[in-house]
Amino acid sequence: LQKLNDICDKTFLALICEQDKEICCQPYDDFYRMMKVQSTVNMILKSKGGFRVYVNARGKKSVMHSGTATKVPRRDFPDRLFSEVN
Repeated sequence: LQKLNDICDKTFLALICEQDKEICCQPYDDFYRMMKVQSTVNMILKSKGGFRVYVNARGKKSVMHSGTATKVPRRDFPDRLFSEVN
């Protein structure tokens, strides 16, 4: 992923919720920042609004690590792919 990010102007990860048939589009740089904190990245689909992407606090299940959570609007895909610049 890092090599792809190095040669492309924009790199995104598509986090897909198969059950609800929703796609969360996360910029690679945001995803990488979270992965540096902890190797497991979580995604929650809120019933209203959108997604919350975060990593857990060390040693605490389902507790967000401070400063890692990002909110992604539910209807952000595919428009974000063509409007955001890394």
